[in-house]
Amino acid sequence: MISENIIIKDWRTIDFSFGLIYPNIYKLGMSSYTIRLLYFLINSYKNIACERIFLPENIRFPASKDYSSRNNIRSLENKILPNEFDIIGFSLHFENDFKNILWILEKSDIPLTSRERLILAKDDKEPYPLIIGGGPVVTSNPLPLSKIFDIFFIGDSEPNFDLFFKIFHDFKKNKIDFKELLEKAAKISGIFVPSLNNKVERGILKDLNKSPIPIFQLISKTSNIFENNFFIEINRGCPFQCKFCISSFHNSPFRNRSFENITKTIDNSIKYSNFDTISLIGSCVSAHPQFKQICEYIINRKIRLTIPSIRVEHITSDIIKTLENGDIRTITIAPEAGSEHLRYALGKNFSNGGRNCYWDLGNFRYFCFIAFSNPAM
Repeated sequence: MISENIIIKDWRTIDFSFGLIYPNIYKLGMSSYTIRLLYFLINSYKNIACERIFLPENIRFPASKDYSSRNNIRSLENKILPNEFDIIGFSLHFENDFKNILWILEKSDIPLTSRERLILAKDDKEPYPLIIGGGPVVTSNPLPLSKIFDIFFIGDSEPNFDLFFKIFHDFKKNKIDFKELLEKAAKISGIFVPSLNNKVERGILKDLNKSPIPIFQLISKTSNIFENNFFIEINRGCPFQCKFCISSFHNSPFRNRSFENITKTIDNSIKYSNFDTISLIGSCVSAHPQFKQICEYIINRKIRLTIPSIRVEHITSDIIKTLENGDIRTITIAPEAGSEHLRYALGKNFSNGGRNCYWDLGNFRYFCFIAFSNPAM
């Protein structure tokens, strides 16, 4: 696991610690822009140390039947066990990772339910870490996990970090009651406390430019596809709201990062990070009004470009020529259904005439490979 731009802090100089957990293996977690963003944002607070924890490979379920050492789930930076952090935060992207949450907690000797942790902490006088969760799965429906987690971040987390960390710092410094901590957190818009069942509004970062793209971005020098790519989030949400795609709903409204912000990030990233590929991030990157100019800017800097799937109606001759200049040889589109009637009902408003797209541009030929999958990232 050879990585660049790792942040290692002296725990003697911090006020509290944060274990950032991606409940799956390292190569999947390091391919997530969210992990890189959260790692950067939380570590930007000088008084907080944020360290990464991933699921070990080749584990056995349940954790009680897995006889490997629990040392396998120490943090990468300072080799800290999950139960030694003040906060452990799970970034949850897929329902299939639910079982991995249970494995990590059980292997770490952390009681599975918030109620059990609270009772045992009173008896032992040793508080367990505050367990928080966020991400697409949580925003979509936190209730299946409500007995496990103390706090959920619903929607965008950026607007709520300052308030939440101030409350937790007060909790640590002044040793306020745990219930009081939860009550104060529940007053923050975008934070849901299951034990209090408070009303919550989804957190929304209105200006995407205020979400800083990490310049010193975590990059792993391995053979995996995305780990050594530099990620740039150019938009969030989606303007089309296809009925099958939950991303366009829990990430609404659709927001674009400014072209100036994107180009400045590209220039700074070249100075401070070592990579050969830039990956554009967004549920619908081709909906950015300056998508073509963004691609051209990256290509002109002699950097390899990768893009996610794009909508059929956004594929124009100009876009094809731009991608050809960037040596992109395949384009993925996702019509989602073979039936034209069903496609229109889902929100993919193009006819069967657009199913097999072909362009012949001089000596180079492009084919669009059709992927019947969810395009949401």
